[in-house]
Amino acid sequence: MRVAQGPPLDPTSDDARRWLVEELSKPGYSTQPSLWERFQEWLQNLFGQIRPGSASASWMLWILLAVLALVVAIIVIRLLRPERRRRSTRVGAVLDDSGRSAQEYRRDARAALQRGDFDTALLDSVRAIAAGASERVILEDSPGRTANELGQELRVAFPGHESALLALMRDFDGIRYGQEHASAPQASAAIDLESTLTDTAPVRTATEVALR
Repeated sequence: MRVAQGPPLDPTSDDARRWLVEELSKPGYSTQPSLWERFQEWLQNLFGQIRPGSASASWMLWILLAVLALVVAIIVIRLLRPERRRRSTRVGAVLDDSGRSAQEYRRDARAALQRGDFDTALLDSVRAIAAGASERVILEDSPGRTANELGQELRVAFPGHESALLALMRDFDGIRYGQEHASAPQASAAIDLESTLTDTAPVRTATEVALR
């Protein structure tokens, strides 16, 4: 068995302090400055209590090394953990994290259509529909609303466009979360539907329906 080369088994107070500071000073172990400063202060106070040659010095050094190993393990786990989705994003959600308004989504959808990016044109049209429904208080604000939920709620407010809405929501899911791609007619139809809904007064809002 190969024995790893390492530090002496009975490190001195100065050795332990130097190893700990050097290890935690590496770029890969970055933390919030205030937290780091508090941790450094705690270490300095703890090392200040160690008296060379005292009976407690050796086991206190080993405790510090154990703390170092624990801190390193926690940091490595956090660095390797996949990024969490932001609070307004859930699997299947229509709206993204950009915070754009309905007008901005509408503008971006039309720009995407002009440059031939039909997927983005369709997706941003649906996002414009969702954002516009919230801005007009047709639907309650719900950043995590899925395309299916959006279609089911808007069919109540715009019964004359039920089929087109539900078909568009299926296209959204197929493109955003599947392997499908929008065609030019699909993208144009999405933009047209969004414009039509913007100019159409809802029959009933979702809140009114819930109160019936």
